[in-house]
Amino acid sequence: FILSFAGDSKEAAYNFYYTLFLIDKLKFNLVVVLEWEEEDDILSALKERLYRAALKSS
Repeated sequence: FILSFAGDSKEAAYNFYYTLFLIDKLKFNLVVVLEWEEEDDILSALKERLYRAALKSS
């Protein structure tokens, strides 16, 4: 399962929470591909939480 985040913070946040659902409910193995060019505080926090969630699921 490969997830790519591209776009603005709002779009990335939606993708992030959807991904957490997939990790939790469907137990996917996750490869995260981060594509945003200008990282802001919101995206940094999302990336960190996603990384931790992926570690817990493995």
